[in-house]
Amino acid sequence: MPSHLERLRYLLGEVFDLRAASAVLEWDQQVNMPSGGAANRAAQLETIGRMAHESFTSDELGAELEGAAGEAKSMDPDSDDARLVRKVRRDYTKARKVPAEFVGEFARVSALAQEAWIHARPANDFASFAPHLERVFDLRRQYADYFAPYDHRYDPMLDDFEPGLKVAQVKEVFDELRPRQVALVRAIQERGRPVEDAFLHL
Repeated sequence: MPSHLERLRYLLGEVFDLRAASAVLEWDQQVNMPSGGAANRAAQLETIGRMAHESFTSDELGAELEGAAGEAKSMDPDSDDARLVRKVRRDYTKARKVPAEFVGEFARVSALAQEAWIHARPANDFASFAPHLERVFDLRRQYADYFAPYDHRYDPMLDDFEPGLKVAQVKEVFDELRPRQVALVRAIQERGRPVEDAFLHL
């Protein structure tokens, strides 16, 4: 009989496969897909996103995670397996606060927004893209609210990329950097030579 850790790895592999399939579909939308396929692609990404979330937040995976946590107690805390269990437990606990329907809806809305942006950008037509962007912002606000209370509404989203980091801490860093950046820009301007910015327009 496989250990809890082995079973956990198997279940995580299924989640990874679903997320990888979603990534391929997203890539294809940006590179190869004809624009007429946007609605169907959005529906596909909605389904896969919901399924991946349901698999990751399932009671079965949670049970195997708890079992694996018990097994990890006898391991070196710096081992790959022990770190895997800690990371998955953190992500699992956070993901359980978010409904699968929301995850699917966000995937669908994002895919439609991507298609709108592809058409709006070369035409410099922000007005046609604005409703899609607003809908994405609305959903991001809704996502944050699943983790209320928070000190700043962006804290739950920042935590997805930099676990434990708060907006207030980022602000401290930039408050210290800003005067130096302003001074640097002024010093460059005072040189009187045009700034080489061709790399910005590739």
